[in-house]
Amino acid sequence: MSASTLTKHTPGGMRELTALFLPLFLSLVSSNLMLFCDRLFLARHSLEALNAVTVAGTLTLFFQAICIRTLMINQVYVAEGFGSNHPHSIGPATWQMIWAALLTLAVTLPIGLVLSPFYFAKTEVAVLGSQYFFILMVGNFLFPLGTVLSTFLIGLGRTKTLTLLTCIANGFNIVLDYLLILKFSFGVQGAAVATLVSQGLLCLVLLIFFLSSSNRRQFSTQHCLFKPSLFWEMIKTGAPRGISVGINLLSWSLCVYILSHLGGAHLLVLSFGGSIWVLLSALSLALSQGLLTQLSYYLGKMAEGLFWKSFRSSIKILVILIVLLIVPLGLFSHRLIPFILSHTPSPQEVEMLKVTCRGIIGYFFVECLSYLTSNILVAMKKTVYLLKVSLFGSALATFLPYYIGFYLLNWSPDKIWFANWFCCILAITLYLIKINYFYRKHSLLPSASIKA
Repeated sequence: MSASTLTKHTPGGMRELTALFLPLFLSLVSSNLMLFCDRLFLARHSLEALNAVTVAGTLTLFFQAICIRTLMINQVYVAEGFGSNHPHSIGPATWQMIWAALLTLAVTLPIGLVLSPFYFAKTEVAVLGSQYFFILMVGNFLFPLGTVLSTFLIGLGRTKTLTLLTCIANGFNIVLDYLLILKFSFGVQGAAVATLVSQGLLCLVLLIFFLSSSNRRQFSTQHCLFKPSLFWEMIKTGAPRGISVGINLLSWSLCVYILSHLGGAHLLVLSFGGSIWVLLSALSLALSQGLLTQLSYYLGKMAEGLFWKSFRSSIKILVILIVLLIVPLGLFSHRLIPFILSHTPSPQEVEMLKVTCRGIIGYFFVECLSYLTSNILVAMKKTVYLLKVSLFGSALATFLPYYIGFYLLNWSPDKIWFANWFCCILAITLYLIKINYFYRKHSLLPSASIKA
């Protein structure tokens, strides 16, 4: 692989995209495996500890997701600088997001401490949940910091290196989880400390790699000066994505709230689909991140043909993935269902979950397609439009089908994952309208100076 190319494969092709996204997928799978082991150890320690971490983890995720998605914009700047043959802009840009990651502590910790008493009030897990939440909030900055340092590697196409380091960190977390949760019986406190220690070590290793002599020479990673104009440019570009994630999480929380009050079969379908979605969400996120690197890189090169070739390659890979998913979720869903469930399902439950599997296949397709199309706008730095879509479109299209369909019209539980299609289809439509409008207005791809 040349120092100025993403991979050794044909530019913009399916092999290039596969080489970028497959290691990211393995990295995400290892992270999910780590979370599974974390919950497994907590369940063996006590059911109260597991419930406390589950409840507290939801609020923690809200803070982490907003910060992480905001600072992930660094990936665009890194890949664009790499493609435009301005490698010495990469280090200073990444440092702005490193400073931003450290500054998140000054925002998330005070807000978290204020919200925590209200969130855990009158719950059975108030004491343990508050302990877990407080420890994680103190070290919350480590998660966006790890994201920034990771996007440096992703933007350069070095996803294999990132995967190796992430898998090692997750393996260390699993060992530490076992020791602190079960061996020394620290419970939720042990789980939180293990998470922060392993994340801190990952950040340290990534920072050492970031500051290596080769990266200092090629990408000026030693230039750590705070640059207000560049800092605010990147924050203003990334913040709409972060806010969009917050809106989507709130919308989905309301949907889960509705289903939780319906109980029974509705919760069965939700939890069954959620178990499958753990793997599929990693696949869709990895594919979209790989594509974003390609799009930003070829945008920097002003290579319009390769820009659109990369997008077409992502669609081809998505179609292949759908065909592969039809086998376990379509043809052999009757074997998959009892494998996932902890009890022997009744014939009625099996038929209901077969329909659910078909809904999940369709949801994976439309959600992944919405990610891929939105990345065209992200690469062009038109993220404000993404926020508008989330605020006025996707949020309503997520919540209203659940409220009207399940709360008012009593839809059957097997419609749950089909209802998720609405927000994705609306988002895809709005994204394509914006992309088509912009493409007709500009004969060439926009330069980095064009604002959202």
